[in-house]
Amino acid sequence: MFPAGRIAAMGTIKAIIGFLAIIGVIYAGYQVIPPELTNYSFQDDLRQVAMTGGASPNKSDEDIRTMVLSKARDHQISLTGNQVLASSRDLKKFSFPLDNSN
Repeated sequence: MFPAGRIAAMGTIKAIIGFLAIIGVIYAGYQVIPPELTNYSFQDDLRQVAMTGGASPNKSDEDIRTMVLSKARDHQISLTGNQVLASSRDLKKFSFPLDNSN
């Protein structure tokens, strides 16, 4: 059938491809997991700001905006005051465009 040398070479090639696949998965995880964890933490902080801001009638929209900008800085997210829209109607709502070009 196949010579012994050819079978050994195929095994080596499969091992190299498997090793590269494992390295690729680790690299992809290294690229994806930290931003996802940051996003999760930032969303949690925004919920906390919304709850504390909504519970306090003394907080103005500007106070809420300042708190959101502070939380964004804590997570190394660059936002300007114009990008954060706070509304003190029934519920505190935030919206801002994110540029993920980094």
